[in-house]
Amino acid sequence: MHLKRGCLSMNIISAISCLPAIIMYSTGLVYPRYCNYLVECYNNGSIACMAILIILTLLNAAISITVSSFNCKAMNCCCATPVPIIVMSNNASEQLIPSQQFQVNPARY
Repeated sequence: MHLKRGCLSMNIISAISCLPAIIMYSTGLVYPRYCNYLVECYNNGSIACMAILIILTLLNAAISITVSSFNCKAMNCCCATPVPIIVMSNNASEQLIPSQQFQVNPARY
Protein backbone atom coordinates (compact mmCIF):
# COMPACT_ATOMS: atom_id res chain seq x y z
CA MET A 1 0.00 0.00 0.00
CA HIS A 2 2.88 2.37 0.75
CA LEU A 3 4.40 1.69 -2.65
CA LYS A 4 1.13 2.63 -4.34
CA ARG A 5 0.88 5.87 -2.38
CA GLY A 6 4.48 6.75 -3.15
CA CYS A 7 3.95 6.06 -6.86
CA LEU A 8 0.76 8.13 -6.86
CA SER A 9 2.38 11.08 -5.11
CA MET A 10 5.48 11.06 -7.34
CA ASN A 11 3.36 10.93 -10.49
CA ILE A 12 1.24 13.85 -9.27
CA ILE A 13 4.40 15.85 -8.50
CA SER A 14 5.78 14.98 -11.95
CA ALA A 15 2.58 16.06 -13.70
CA ILE A 16 2.49 19.36 -11.77
CA SER A 17 6.16 20.11 -12.43
CA CYS A 18 5.61 19.72 -16.18
CA LEU A 19 3.59 22.96 -16.30
CA PRO A 20 6.48 25.33 -15.42
CA ALA A 21 8.78 23.38 -17.72
CA ILE A 22 6.39 23.81 -20.65
CA ILE A 23 6.14 27.55 -19.90
CA MET A 24 9.93 27.93 -19.76
CA TYR A 25 10.50 25.95 -22.97
CA SER A 26 7.79 27.91 -24.79
CA THR A 27 9.38 31.16 -23.65
CA GLY A 28 12.72 29.92 -24.96
CA LEU A 29 11.14 29.28 -28.34
CA VAL A 30 9.50 32.70 -28.56
CA TYR A 31 12.49 34.72 -27.33
CA PRO A 32 15.78 33.32 -28.63
CA ARG A 33 18.73 33.76 -26.27
CA TYR A 34 21.57 34.27 -28.72
CA CYS A 35 20.79 37.78 -29.93
CA ASN A 36 23.21 40.67 -29.58
CA TYR A 37 22.59 44.39 -29.79
CA LEU A 38 23.15 44.51 -33.54
CA VAL A 39 19.87 42.62 -34.13
CA GLU A 40 21.72 39.56 -35.33
CA CYS A 41 20.34 36.36 -33.92
CA TYR A 42 22.34 33.17 -34.05
CA ASN A 43 20.30 30.02 -34.12
CA ASN A 44 22.53 27.05 -33.53
CA GLY A 45 19.86 24.39 -33.11
CA SER A 46 18.24 25.78 -29.99
CA ILE A 47 14.79 25.90 -31.59
CA ALA A 48 14.93 22.21 -32.48
CA CYS A 49 16.13 21.32 -28.98
CA MET A 50 13.39 23.37 -27.35
CA ALA A 51 10.74 21.81 -29.60
CA ILE A 52 11.92 18.31 -28.68
CA LEU A 53 11.95 19.25 -24.98
CA ILE A 54 8.38 20.54 -25.22
CA ILE A 55 7.21 17.34 -26.91
CA LEU A 56 8.96 15.14 -24.32
CA THR A 57 7.58 17.23 -21.46
CA LEU A 58 4.05 16.89 -22.82
CA LEU A 59 4.60 13.14 -23.15
CA ASN A 60 5.86 13.02 -19.56
CA ALA A 61 2.78 14.88 -18.36
CA ALA A 62 0.43 12.57 -20.26
CA ILE A 63 2.10 9.43 -18.90
CA SER A 64 2.13 10.80 -15.34
CA ILE A 65 -1.54 11.70 -15.46
CA THR A 66 -2.47 8.30 -16.92
CA VAL A 67 -0.46 6.33 -14.36
CA SER A 68 -1.86 8.50 -11.56
CA SER A 69 -5.42 7.78 -12.64
CA PHE A 70 -4.79 4.03 -12.82
CA ASN A 71 -3.05 4.12 -9.45
CA CYS A 72 -5.88 6.09 -7.92
CA LYS A 73 -8.37 3.52 -9.18
CA ALA A 74 -6.22 0.70 -7.76
CA MET A 75 -6.17 2.38 -4.33
CA ASN A 76 -9.94 3.08 -4.41
CA CYS A 77 -9.31 6.70 -3.42
CA CYS A 78 -11.36 8.32 -6.18
CA CYS A 79 -14.03 5.74 -6.98
CA ALA A 80 -17.17 4.99 -4.99
CA THR A 81 -17.20 1.37 -6.08
CA PRO A 82 -14.07 -0.74 -5.76
CA VAL A 83 -12.39 -1.71 -9.00
CA PRO A 84 -11.25 -5.34 -9.18
CA ILE A 85 -7.53 -5.83 -9.59
CA ILE A 86 -6.31 -9.02 -11.24
CA VAL A 87 -2.82 -10.12 -10.28
CA MET A 88 -1.37 -12.98 -12.29
CA SER A 89 1.68 -14.87 -11.10
CA ASN A 90 3.60 -17.66 -12.76
CA ASN A 91 5.34 -20.02 -10.39
CA ALA A 92 7.36 -22.69 -12.15
CA SER A 93 7.16 -25.08 -9.21
CA GLU A 94 3.36 -25.09 -9.27
CA GLN A 95 2.96 -25.89 -12.94
CA LEU A 96 1.49 -29.26 -13.63
CA ILE A 97 3.62 -31.17 -16.08
CA PRO A 98 2.25 -34.55 -17.06
CA SER A 99 4.63 -37.33 -16.24
CA GLN A 100 5.60 -39.19 -19.38
CA GLN A 101 7.69 -42.31 -19.57
CA PHE A 102 10.38 -42.24 -22.22
CA GLN A 103 11.25 -45.41 -24.07
CA VAL A 104 14.81 -46.61 -23.85
CA ASN A 105 14.89 -47.70 -27.51
CA PRO A 106 12.32 -45.70 -29.49
CA ALA A 107 10.82 -47.22 -32.60
CA ARG A 108 12.49 -46.33 -35.88
CA TYR A 109 10.51 -44.66 -38.63
